[in-house]
Amino acid sequence: MRGGNVLRILLLCGVLATTVVNCNETDPSLMQNFGSCSPNNLGGNFDSSESSGALEAGYPVDIPAPLAKSIDGIDGSSVTFHEGVSSNISTEFLISTEYVETSYVGKVTFKKKNGDNGDVFVVKDGVIVQTLTPDFDGDAYIYTLWIATSDLDNDIFLVVPGSGSKVVSGASTGDVSFPVTIRVTQSLDTYVLTVLITATAITVQDTDVQAEIKETFPTSIDTGDIIATATNDSGILLTQINYKENVNSVYTQVDNEPHALKSPDSETVYFLDEESDIFKIDPDSLDEITLVDFSGNIPGRDFDIRGNFMTFIIRVSHNSGPTTSSMAFKDIDTGVDFIPPLDPAEQVVTKMHVTWFDESKIIVGKKFADGTTALQIWNVGPYLIGAATSPNIEFNYTGVLTNIGHITTDDGALGNAFFECNDGEICKINQDTKEVEVIVSSNLYKADNPVLASPYSYLMFEAIRDENPAPVLGVYSLETETVTPVAMGQFATRVAGKPNLIAYIGKLKTEEIQVALTNLGNIPKLTQTDLSITPTSIYKGLDYITSLSGVGGIPPYTFNLVSGTGILDTSLGLFKGTGVGAATIKVKDDAGSQAAATVTTIAHGGLDPSFAENGIATNDLGTNDGLRTVTINSNGKIIAAGVVTQSGQQNTLVVRYKADGSLDTTFDTDGVATFNVADGADRAQAIIIDLQGRILICGLLTNATPNKDAYVMRLTAAGALDSTFATGGLNKLAYSASVDDACHGMNIGTDGSIYVGGDISESSSVFVVSKLDTSGNLDSSYGTSGSTKISFGTGDAILSDIVISNTNQIYAGGSYTPDGSSNSDFAMAKLNASGVLDTSFSTDGITTTDFGGDDVGGKMFFRAAAPKDKIFMAGTTTAYGTTDIAVLAGFSDGNLDTSFDSDGLVTLIDADGTDGDGDILYTDNGLFITGAMSSGSELDWAVIRLKADGTRDTDFGVDGIANIDINADDKPRGIMLDSDKRIITVGGTDTGSDVHSVAIRMWP
Repeated sequence: MRGGNVLRILLLCGVLATTVVNCNETDPSLMQNFGSCSPNNLGGNFDSSESSGALEAGYPVDIPAPLAKSIDGIDGSSVTFHEGVSSNISTEFLISTEYVETSYVGKVTFKKKNGDNGDVFVVKDGVIVQTLTPDFDGDAYIYTLWIATSDLDNDIFLVVPGSGSKVVSGASTGDVSFPVTIRVTQSLDTYVLTVLITATAITVQDTDVQAEIKETFPTSIDTGDIIATATNDSGILLTQINYKENVNSVYTQVDNEPHALKSPDSETVYFLDEESDIFKIDPDSLDEITLVDFSGNIPGRDFDIRGNFMTFIIRVSHNSGPTTSSMAFKDIDTGVDFIPPLDPAEQVVTKMHVTWFDESKIIVGKKFADGTTALQIWNVGPYLIGAATSPNIEFNYTGVLTNIGHITTDDGALGNAFFECNDGEICKINQDTKEVEVIVSSNLYKADNPVLASPYSYLMFEAIRDENPAPVLGVYSLETETVTPVAMGQFATRVAGKPNLIAYIGKLKTEEIQVALTNLGNIPKLTQTDLSITPTSIYKGLDYITSLSGVGGIPPYTFNLVSGTGILDTSLGLFKGTGVGAATIKVKDDAGSQAAATVTTIAHGGLDPSFAENGIATNDLGTNDGLRTVTINSNGKIIAAGVVTQSGQQNTLVVRYKADGSLDTTFDTDGVATFNVADGADRAQAIIIDLQGRILICGLLTNATPNKDAYVMRLTAAGALDSTFATGGLNKLAYSASVDDACHGMNIGTDGSIYVGGDISESSSVFVVSKLDTSGNLDSSYGTSGSTKISFGTGDAILSDIVISNTNQIYAGGSYTPDGSSNSDFAMAKLNASGVLDTSFSTDGITTTDFGGDDVGGKMFFRAAAPKDKIFMAGTTTAYGTTDIAVLAGFSDGNLDTSFDSDGLVTLIDADGTDGDGDILYTDNGLFITGAMSSGSELDWAVIRLKADGTRDTDFGVDGIANIDINADDKPRGIMLDSDKRIITVGGTDTGSDVHSVAIRMWP
């Protein structure tokens, strides 16, 4: 078209003659190849005034514009792009008489800094093609630049000349502002405006530094400030861009490329180089970079920072051993571990990503060598105040994800976490269902590097489509669940305190790296929810930490103790009650809104009111039903087994409770499963969960002979017999057809093998220990044909329990009564992994202990310890004229532990006497024993806590005993700790006419 050629000639002549064209009144068709002037009349329904952003047909649409730095020329905060429509320009507006068709995509509007109304040069391909003069809108001088279709994907430079400057073909002999670069690109069916500023500034301190930058990582250090690192052939360039104060400085320091750049809430910036060294940048002296000594040169490290308590989370990948990944917490100032390494993975970890979920929790994504993944949320708050020594996972997802990449969260405001998943998609944790869902599909994008721009509004991510390999920054709206592209670039990061500002990296056509700020303020925001606090009401034991979280409102949050006694971290929301009773804690958000919570502290040995009926779950599950053994699965559900009478016959009873003490109706439809194992009576004696989450139970049954036999059964997690185990889910271990035998204890080996222990009533009763494979069949390589009989001499030995070491050594315990004696003694034996008596244990593999009366050994507990493992056994003795609880503490070599009450033996003597038919458990809080304690003519439920030296812990209950009176006679049996280390005990209570099952939860 000849009109276009005429235009080029006119523009070139104008430049050579230093003629300035005023576009305020000029026909836009004169600028058709650059599209720089405002049209006076466009075809179609096109209103050139600024729109409200409504998507009305024929009207311009506000697109969120990147934010150029406010320099001595253009005020970058004012730059906006308004999308237009294609229009035919009438010939009456052309200098030539030819008809010309021109398509405009929209206009860019901006103003100059400080309200100046001077001219702005428009430069394209090194040539000034136009000079813009402003319109005054009554408040500021506004410049308008029209963009034509021919300008798409081309760089346009806006240059503000200084006083007296002379510009010839884009070069100035006077002062000019560094160019603001504008590019309009059509991508994903819409127009994207990119405004860029250089990361290398006009001058550098080291004149040898080349501006060939390979890669850049931006991070925010304070409100409106950005630090970016870039790498070139000479090392790392660090650029500070202070949006408020117009600072743009470049420094050259170290040789290794950065792999990550992080900033806490303070102004200090840290980055990780290719050798896994961590460096620190002090904002007061940006020309100095300090190596932070965290034992560098460890491959594969990553880190994140929570500035208010200054900690690193560092992933360390090792080259040997089954453990290949862990997390360590470092004090930034000292470099000292102040939280032990978390979660040494059992699987080989190939990738791990970690970030803070809120003030006291972290979220971890892992990819294992076998292709499986895990997503976990850890509560590390108690570590940070020195109140815990073992990790606590609050969320664990192991669903089908092919990859887990970069993770971003909303700081706990809404409980959202977003992350890369499935090699090109963005996933979200659904806090209601505890599942993971895909929100950005790879069908449209290949997405990665998500960044939450605001807790309530939108998620930024990099998007690449096959037809356009250049990365686009997309915005996922949390409100509309739609995606809008906003700029060309990558490595987005939000600016601290300015959720509408996003810093990102882009490239000019010359391959120069650019750092830009994008203003997302035009994207619709979600309505912020009212501030609340979670949990609003909770019960905790003394010395326990409550993790309180602010939700909604405007983070950050501040916590305040209004009433009650305790220690509160006002930043983290961690509270520890120091006195029994209720405390009120209020949270305040950044806007001053408040919400309150109540934390009720329970005494040591006190019932937990949040469980069932004030801590006690009593259930009538049939005639004379009672529970004898208990375990807890990985979901925190309590599974107990015992006996119930149905149609006049005793049957095996299995019950599952939810964490609140109610029956779990997803287990056998009503929470209760019963099994008629044999023609005669049967009952469960022991229960455990195997490595796959299946339920294993052993006990005794009466066959048709009639003799008693041992049995082992396996149930699915849902409570049904597992048909893949033995015969229809059941193995009847009839050791002898003519004598009684039984199973009283059970454990799982490191390879999933099943060990069961019982006794056989032969001419003299003996212990028997058997090993079953995971299919439920006897392992013939163990002992003799899968079993080992243990004799203590001529007399009767009755096994009560077995425990297992970390190397599959079995300790079997119970009682032995020599022939001719009316009193029995505690008895214990040790078998090696092959089922042979271990002669390193008391020289011959067996030992007996006399408390001085009729001594009956009961349940046992194994504790791995240095230099020798320990074994505890609880039972009863009549040494002092009444039946009292007796406790033995010994070593793995068969010797008694003399640090335990000087001789390894403790007898708990009470005036009314006790019946100690219960269980034993060793924890960090001490040694717990259950038993039925006499109270007049009744037996009460009792839990006793001993210190490590065998003395009663008088801080627990009354003089070390927590006594509970439920009905006429109460008998506790099994004991376990849940994930919060609360005591779970099960048993039965006699109402006088029937026996009911009981489960109790109390604070240790």
